[in-house]
Amino acid sequence: MKKAPHFMEGAFFYMFQLVCLFPVLISSA
Repeated sequence: MKKAPHFMEGAFFYMFQLVCLFPVLISSA
């Protein structure tokens, strides 16, 4: 159960990074 919060934090960070990079990929494409 200890890994649950860590996994959620990692998934949230991954989503945040993806959202930040998405506009950059579109503008560069």
